[in-house]
Formats: sequence, C-alpha cells, structure tokens
Amino acid sequence: MARELLRTRVSTALAEHCEAVAAYAVELVRRWGGEEEEAAVAGLLHDYCRELGAIETLRRARELGLRVSRLEKRR
Repeated sequence: MARELLRTRVSTALAEHCEAVAAYAVELVRRWGGEEEEAAVAGLLHDYCRELGAIETLRRARELGLRVSRLEKRR
C-alpha cells in the first residue's frame, strides 16, 4: 500500500530514491534489530511530501493535528 501511495504523489526519480532508502532501512534493522515492515514503510514515505510546497505541507500537517515547530513554520 505504501508503494502505491508513494507512486501517486511523487516523481519517478523521487520514488526510486525512496525505494532505495526503504531497502537500506530494512538492511539496518536486520543488522541492529527492529521491525522490517516498519523500516520499509518509513523509508518509502520519508519524502512523501517533499514535492509539495511549504505552505501546502504546513496546511496538511495542521489538518492532521500534527505539531509543527517554529523552525518548520519559518521554512
């Protein structure tokens, strides 16, 4: 599901980057411990909003009730 969600939001190049990050995250949890599925999803979605503008990202964060730091608001 995360892969499909990612492909609907980001460019092909960014999706490929996220796939590589997910694979590396899984390698890390295999070595150091942790949940492979969680690591893969985190890797896939870590740049999910990267291509949104700052204003849109902040708007969506507020809609979801996420805390936004002062530093993030200034960007």
